[in-house]
Amino acid sequence: MLKIIMMTTIALSLSGCIFTPKYEKPKSVIDENMLLKSGNTGSTSSLVDILAHDPILTNIIHNALINNYDLQQGMIKVQSSILQTNSATLDYIPAVAFGASKNISMTRQISPFDGSAVQQKSKSYQSSLSLNSYEVDIWGRKFNEIMSLNDQRKASESAVAAIRLTLISELSRNWYELKSLIKSWHLMSAKLSRLNEIETTLKEIDSLGRIDPVSIAKFSRGKANDESYSLTLEKEISTRINKIEYLSGMYPIQINAINWKTESGDYRIPLVNQSISSKVIFNRPDVIQAEMNITAANGTIGAARASLLPVFNLFANATHTSSSFDNILGNLTNNWTLTPSMVIPIFSLPKNYSNLKLADKQKSLAVIEYKNTVAQALMDIKDSISEVDVADKISQSFSAEVVRSKQQMEKIDFRYRAGYGDIYSLYESVDIFHSAQLELENARRQKMSNTLILLKSMGG
Repeated sequence: MLKIIMMTTIALSLSGCIFTPKYEKPKSVIDENMLLKSGNTGSTSSLVDILAHDPILTNIIHNALINNYDLQQGMIKVQSSILQTNSATLDYIPAVAFGASKNISMTRQISPFDGSAVQQKSKSYQSSLSLNSYEVDIWGRKFNEIMSLNDQRKASESAVAAIRLTLISELSRNWYELKSLIKSWHLMSAKLSRLNEIETTLKEIDSLGRIDPVSIAKFSRGKANDESYSLTLEKEISTRINKIEYLSGMYPIQINAINWKTESGDYRIPLVNQSISSKVIFNRPDVIQAEMNITAANGTIGAARASLLPVFNLFANATHTSSSFDNILGNLTNNWTLTPSMVIPIFSLPKNYSNLKLADKQKSLAVIEYKNTVAQALMDIKDSISEVDVADKISQSFSAEVVRSKQQMEKIDFRYRAGYGDIYSLYESVDIFHSAQLELENARRQKMSNTLILLKSMGG
């Protein structure tokens, strides 16, 4: 009997999914595939490629994926979604109750022969198997609720993937900004070292009264600004180290407040040469999450529609009575009852209808959120492509400027050592050259940051 009930329930439940709206991908700004960046179709770049060339950063990110608090919260939400889905699925299992009892009776009778009292003792054993108020999911209400919860779980997983991608991107950006700032600090230290040599010569010439005091004042002011900038770089380096330690949960990291001055700060900027189309947007975790929210809303609508229809319940009971305990688990099919019932939700109909309209509005919000997420993703990629292109051109311009200023500095230095140039002209050429180096490094830092943002906007 129980097997028949279960098979019938499953068949009717699966047929109830027709109340769920058919999913159709909402129209968005990228319905037609657009070429966002031309390039080599066989070339691909990703955040994974960057990590492959930087084992220290890979180790930091590995620890961050374990220790990051936001990621831990996201994983707990995913686990909670799984438990909710499992709990809803287990509702399909009928609540079957089994009972066993022993009855003892004592009777007293008077003998007709001698008038004496005779007592007789009898006992019996009874077993029962009952199914109390099992709701048959004929319209698929439970089924749609389970499907909705399952899609919510997928949305939670996509949210975790988005957190993971953001964490990797933020760590990578701070890591390479740290390296670039260290390199800028070394460049500034080299400049200050050269300025100290020039300052010694200026003081000797000034003691002889052979140099304009205004030139001395300009030099002192410029050197003070450079020393202040060097201290600013040290503060920025300390800030980046603290940020990386916080995001990764590592204390300290390999480059820390004690040993960072021993690092060179060299790094390689990856080239994003591949062709980029609007299709990459569908790989972004936030877009996948928005799409899963729509399918989850569809399941909620299906469940709300099913709640408008009558509810079918089953009551079943089977009993068996035996005179001995050995046969208590005998055949329960000889004495059984099955009582189906139907409940029409007349008084709860307004509430159920309101729930249906609410589910429709929630789906509308999910669709709008999806379209907005896609549009935002498209804007992010376009902006990132443009910023990488501009940063690349600026880097090329400063690279040429560094070459020119170095040649000019070497020429002026040669004239000065030959006795045809003045010390202040040499200072100005040194200042221009080292400033160009710092500006080039700033441009490289911005290009690296924009490249990482572009890779993140493409979904990693």
